[in-house]
Amino acid sequence: MYGHVYKNSIGGLNLQYWFFYPYNDNVASFNHEGDWESIIVRLNGAYTVNGVYFCGHGDCSTYRSANNISWFDNTHPIGWVADGSHATYPSELACDLAPVEEEGEPLLNCQTKDAYRWFTWANGKLGRSGYQGGGVVNVGEKNFPLNGQLFIRYYSRWGELGETSVTSGPRTPSFQSNWKLDAQ
Repeated sequence: MYGHVYKNSIGGLNLQYWFFYPYNDNVASFNHEGDWESIIVRLNGAYTVNGVYFCGHGDCSTYRSANNISWFDNTHPIGWVADGSHATYPSELACDLAPVEEEGEPLLNCQTKDAYRWFTWANGKLGRSGYQGGGVVNVGEKNFPLNGQLFIRYYSRWGELGETSVTSGPRTPSFQSNWKLDAQ
């Protein structure tokens, strides 16, 4: 998981978390390699959580206030990731109801199983059921990459180029429209 921090329009900070998925096994022909998805935690001027933007394919229009979010240990927002497309939703129901069909039948996008949990911040030390993440790597900015993350300057798409933008991987996060969403 990769992090990006910047000042927002309400006098606080936005904590942007980017997830990289090497493969996207979506339905029909909407597969592509190298998928980048994100959530953005919005802090107010007192640096308390104002809300969270849940993003899917560059669209971060799903926003929930802090009291309308599920929290893990009251410290980490819980997001549900759609199977195959990797869009992030604020609840399992919202994920399951996302408009995805295969052969005319709606699919249930999310599954809630302890073994599928991804503790991205834990750095392997949480000791609970599920995948243990390696922590958050702060990538910095395009002109000032941090922690050796020079990929942040890479403009092109990730993975092979498909016939359309949907079948091609997205650009590096720093070249996506939501890189500075709600910036000051």
